[in-house]
Amino acid sequence: MSYTAVNVKVTGYIDDDKKKVGKTINGIKVYGRDILKDYFLANNNISEIIVAIHTIDNQKLRLLVENLVDFSVEVKIVPPVQDWINGEFKVSQIKNVQIEDLLNRVPINIKKSKVANELKGKSIMVTGGAGSIGSEIVRQITNYDYKSLIIVDHAESPLYELQQELKQNGIHNFVPIVSDIRDKNRMNMLFEEHKPDILFHAAAYKHLH
Repeated sequence: MSYTAVNVKVTGYIDDDKKKVGKTINGIKVYGRDILKDYFLANNNISEIIVAIHTIDNQKLRLLVENLVDFSVEVKIVPPVQDWINGEFKVSQIKNVQIEDLLNRVPINIKKSKVANELKGKSIMVTGGAGSIGSEIVRQITNYDYKSLIIVDHAESPLYELQQELKQNGIHNFVPIVSDIRDKNRMNMLFEEHKPDILFHAAAYKHLH
């Protein structure tokens, strides 16, 4: 099974139910959790692990993420059924695990007048904007009255997913740009074209945990 809109191929399912291990779902094999080893991930070019347990609590999710932290993969999560759009699940709703997913409390609203004044009417650029840290910065910025928001990331699929998420939330005042910040000439062109007043630099060579 694959969803070509974001160029993703499903390699397998993981389940703790031993009765399901070894079986297939639509031709895709079900594995036990012990398959999560470096050699398996590398041999199958696995870059994402998606947690699709709707009833998982914060403590179990935190433990699961901690067990995956040493692997070069992104850990994502499917939202609860009640958060599906019009009762239907969209691929673009799959998101990186956020800090609020791991805590037994709701996220704090950090919208404050000082920040609002700093961002009001400004052109803002976020590098690494589709990553776990950069995407959260982007989400927070969209709460304010900025002039323009430029989201730069070298990873096309995560950037597309973030773009779809923002649009579904009614946010359209942003420009997604696929670019590598190591490309000096390209970045000079972007700075010249968009003239950002504020830069949030969240790009990194590897995943941040």
